[in-house]
Amino acid sequence: MSLGEAIAPFIGRVILAWYFLSEAYARAISWDGTVSLLALQDVPAPALLHFLALTVMVLGSFALLRCCSASGPALVRWVCSPSSSPRMS
Repeated sequence: MSLGEAIAPFIGRVILAWYFLSEAYARAISWDGTVSLLALQDVPAPALLHFLALTVMVLGSFALLRCCSASGPALVRWVCSPSSSPRMS
């Protein structure tokens, strides 16, 4: 395996994580605007659902950086893991 084949997946995960973290940051900064847009679309409990969406975006980004697959069970395993420092698998 060449160096490019070994590094390309890591670079892809970093780029995806950066995208989701930057979107989560932008949506968190414009909290009131996003919640009001959700309320206009008759979304029930817009603030709670917005918070949950931001949480999923942030945790999913960290799961990508930690080399987990972004599937639900892997994300739950990562959130519930007792270790405080990220491990590279």
